[in-house]
Amino acid sequence: MEKFSKKEKVIITLIIVLVPLLLGSLFFITPWYGDINVIDEGQMGAWANHMLHGKLMYKDIYITYGPFYVYPIYVIFKLIGPEAFYVRLFYGSVGTSLGIAALLLFISRFNLKKIIFYPLFILLVFIPGVSIRQGVIFFFLWLILEHSNRKFLYNFLSGITLACCFLITPEAGIIAGFAVFLLYGKKLIFDKNLKTVFLSLLSFIAGLMVLSGLFVAWAQSEGWLGSYISTTRDVLQSFSGSNLPNGKGFPNPLDFFVANSPSIGWVKYIVSKDMLLYYQFLLFMISFLYLVTRKLLSTYDKRDNLLLLITLTGYIHYYSLVGRTGNFFLALTPTIIILAYFAQKLLLAIKRNGTRTQLGLLILILLITGRILYIFIPSLQNLKGLTTQFERKQQFERLGPVTISFEQEVYFQLIRNYVERNTTRNDYVYFLSNEPIMYLLVDRVNPSRYDLPYIAHSPEKRYELLNALKLNSPKLIFYDTVSWPVDEVSNKKRLPEIIDFINDYYNKSYIGNGRIEVYTLKDEK
Repeated sequence: MEKFSKKEKVIITLIIVLVPLLLGSLFFITPWYGDINVIDEGQMGAWANHMLHGKLMYKDIYITYGPFYVYPIYVIFKLIGPEAFYVRLFYGSVGTSLGIAALLLFISRFNLKKIIFYPLFILLVFIPGVSIRQGVIFFFLWLILEHSNRKFLYNFLSGITLACCFLITPEAGIIAGFAVFLLYGKKLIFDKNLKTVFLSLLSFIAGLMVLSGLFVAWAQSEGWLGSYISTTRDVLQSFSGSNLPNGKGFPNPLDFFVANSPSIGWVKYIVSKDMLLYYQFLLFMISFLYLVTRKLLSTYDKRDNLLLLITLTGYIHYYSLVGRTGNFFLALTPTIIILAYFAQKLLLAIKRNGTRTQLGLLILILLITGRILYIFIPSLQNLKGLTTQFERKQQFERLGPVTISFEQEVYFQLIRNYVERNTTRNDYVYFLSNEPIMYLLVDRVNPSRYDLPYIAHSPEKRYELLNALKLNSPKLIFYDTVSWPVDEVSNKKRLPEIIDFINDYYNKSYIGNGRIEVYTLKDEK
């Protein structure tokens, strides 16, 4: 990469720190204003709040991430106090800054020209998708590529980082582990000094075992190690790729083209977000074929290892889109980096003796990048209306200094007041719609492991949830009739056994002008 002046480095650092802090990721809004994401932010807040009440990770709470991803917010709640603001600040700002910083370390090995680097940098800062979950992957990739041939201490640190990857989120561990397999597999086959390779591999394994051993001792002492293993295995089997339950699945363009005669609608669909999912896959395949071709022509160099790793990272993230296309942003960062890589290749070729084909491909890359940006125009429009949409400043306990809309504030306050009037802190309350943030805001404990009911999709999980409700008899059950149905499947349809139980043992009433269904035990009516 071209050298940067001290002034440029300071500006880049300030952008990395201040943009996530003041504006946040466009996916998470900002730490200071914007409605709370009741699912993504909500589950983190709910899990930490349950832990404050004495629940154990995985054993008493079904957690879909690694313990290192969840435990920090519990520590923050324990030390400072439970507020939704800290969830957003940690994951949306601190996590984004760390993710971008780690990503820049990795990108630095691509030797990008400034004319390519700066647009890429701005895209990575403002477009959602970069988080600590991705950051730890790219930090690990940078570490093993940059330092694997150096002192054994770096290999030891790489082993520790691999363990961190898996303990933050399983898919990060899988990607990082696959990279290790490729790196050391290549070294064992092609390197002549096998003694050095074995010693570096042993130091890597030592680092991996040290942190893994400390984690096992910690989890075992608290009594949730077995639950962590079984839950993580279930998460990988049930919530990865095409095995997602009740998912919308991949869009089928043939259905659209068959149902509609040739018109301007065809053109719009060809450039739609649905088709971008296919273009992403095509880009990953082109990248892979490009690398195979360079290998066959004996022109493969060290920088091609970077492209291979980013392509594999993108494809593994992309695989989850097969089951849930709403996770489009997960594979977005690798997509943008690959586009930047090929853009630089084409730009340099055009400068030397470019052809019309190369110029056309460069223009195509710019158009695809512009189309990706267009997806997030609504988020940019939200930023323009901040002074009017979120100009009020309200005080709401357990929310923190976050300005939310009047509608969401009324909704939160309505449920909170109802819970405080009709329950004690020791009573169980259950939210049948996917709104785990409410457990944090009303400070009540879930009678089951499932803060997101839609996760209890299989018969085994549904009966586990049913038994928990029977055993703990929540005093109140809430259902928001206008809440977002995940994958367009309502929980009433997804959980028939639970609905039968509620209808048999609970009376239904309404609050909030009929929007919220409230269920109370029949013997208490």
